[in-house]
Amino acid sequence: MNDEIEEVDSDARKSMGSARLVKTNHQFYIHWNGLIMDFKRHEYVAGIRIIDENHLFIWAFTLEGEPINAWVLDADGHIKHSFQAGNAIAAVVINATGI
Repeated sequence: MNDEIEEVDSDARKSMGSARLVKTNHQFYIHWNGLIMDFKRHEYVAGIRIIDENHLFIWAFTLEGEPINAWVLDADGHIKHSFQAGNAIAAVVINATGI
């Protein structure tokens, strides 16, 4: 069993804490302000950003046959929204007006 933990991406905001996307044993996990949530929606998750104090944005690069590659999660790890962001997902940013 490989217990090596790889940090895939992270985001930190002074007023909203920090969020880390990690991978271990071919499984992705989100560490956000003391909570650990598993994320089993996609095989190649690539990034995480804090939207606000209650929501995270998670994305993956598009794979053939994958209809969804972007998710908005609440503070409990529940998916609130999901959508196809296409191959330009790396250009998506979070700012004061949202995604």
